[in-house]
Amino acid sequence: MRRVHWRRAPRARSSRRSRWRSSRPGRCTASTSRTAQVRRCRRAPPRPAVGGRAAASGVQFVMIVAVSLDLLLSRSVLSSSDAGVYALGAVATKAAFWLPQAIGVVVYPRLADPLRSAVALRGAVRVLSLIGLATTVVAALGGGLVPVVISDDYRPVAGLMWLFALTGALLAILQLMLLTAIARDRARGALPALLVLVVEAVVILTAVDSVPGLVAVAAGAAACSVAATWVWLAAS
Repeated sequence: MRRVHWRRAPRARSSRRSRWRSSRPGRCTASTSRTAQVRRCRRAPPRPAVGGRAAASGVQFVMIVAVSLDLLLSRSVLSSSDAGVYALGAVATKAAFWLPQAIGVVVYPRLADPLRSAVALRGAVRVLSLIGLATTVVAALGGGLVPVVISDDYRPVAGLMWLFALTGALLAILQLMLLTAIARDRARGALPALLVLVVEAVVILTAVDSVPGLVAVAAGAAACSVAATWVWLAAS
């Protein structure tokens, strides 16, 4: 009698790479069974439209102008010496503005969540307000050191350092609100701030001729932008 040798059929080998490729978004995977073959497809996540990207860039452009408008126009309305004095004060504005920027990065995912956006925005605004208050107090206490540390030529701006810092703190809050508009896909949230910028530019060019006047207009414009944007976000 002949002996029958049974050989097992070779098993199909599937590497981790092939399974990973088949599970990627936008690819289809097929699984077979004795009764039926089930085909499953995963759709790739939709890509943001070009219009949405352009609108978000427009919001960022409004923020860049808001931070730089007073300093850019200072050369047009102030003398060379006063413009130099104002530039030193603007350092305090930039410091107060950039100091809490990491907060927006951390809170952005929650700002994009419709269920947590409002709560996250209020909490982040409270944190930014506390940081801005601390920065303003430090600038007020340390303003008297400006003539001693830098030069006596900058004595006129020593008593205004707190106002420069307050302007930067308000701009940091405005930045958070505009970031919220981007996260909610509501780029029109930059329109209130844009209108305030237009009014600010007109007032600076027509009615400002001193360092205190310019920083007062900048601080008032920042406060109006924050208030108008907050109202818009609350209504949207």
